[in-house]
Amino acid sequence: MTNAGTIPQMPQGFSYCDISGKRILVTGGTTGIGRSIAKILAAAGAQVLLFGRHDKELQDALQQVNEGAKEQAKGMIADAGTAEGIRQVFEKVDQELGGLDVLINNVGLPFQGVDKGAYEEWDYVVKTNLLSYIACTHEAMARLKDKGQIIFIGSMSAEDKPKNSSVYSATKAGVRAFVQAFRKELEGKPVKVSLVEPGLVSTDLHDMPEEKRTQMLEEGTIIHGEDIALMVWFLLVQPWYVNTMMSQVLPLNQTL
Repeated sequence: MTNAGTIPQMPQGFSYCDISGKRILVTGGTTGIGRSIAKILAAAGAQVLLFGRHDKELQDALQQVNEGAKEQAKGMIADAGTAEGIRQVFEKVDQELGGLDVLINNVGLPFQGVDKGAYEEWDYVVKTNLLSYIACTHEAMARLKDKGQIIFIGSMSAEDKPKNSSVYSATKAGVRAFVQAFRKELEGKPVKVSLVEPGLVSTDLHDMPEEKRTQMLEEGTIIHGEDIALMVWFLLVQPWYVNTMMSQVLPLNQTL
């Protein structure tokens, strides 16, 4: 037993991992959760490469991420929904980082039910939300050496599958299945893999009035992107023998 307010004594040999200097790729890092992740990891001393599809968002992200981080982050324009975009990203990884220690698979697009859209739109969403995770993982594994780590940002939609989200939910369920099978393929290899499934997060994916967003935060029905970023940081600093396979981070009062 320990007294309230005291720090428990840790086992002999226990030590957190230092992510300072780690070479980290954040997919979809120009907005939302990805930007929050890039910011906290750069502040912790990691070398961060992020990318997105639009220059304005990229420049805004780099300005925010590098505030107080001594220009730890670099970025580029690329489309994760295309093979050429992924090729460009990993070419940049080799040029700017000289290798890779951590991949944060985060890129994602919202979409509604199957009654919306057409084949070309579904094709693009599936390629962005699911196939890019597979492709980036493939490329990362060719570069990760001793004690590499891959963290996947999924969604609680993989579990609760809300109404009018069938296309989006299908991609996120695919991410969960891929991670679960992929971890079995890593047995005996020096690479850790984790899945983080956020609940409802206050990001630009959700178009709502600012007053409504503030109200939901006060009611505990939505959380910040920074809350997910903190979970990613926590996973990265755990001792090497600790692997959190899945974590679900959702608002206190979100209904499932």
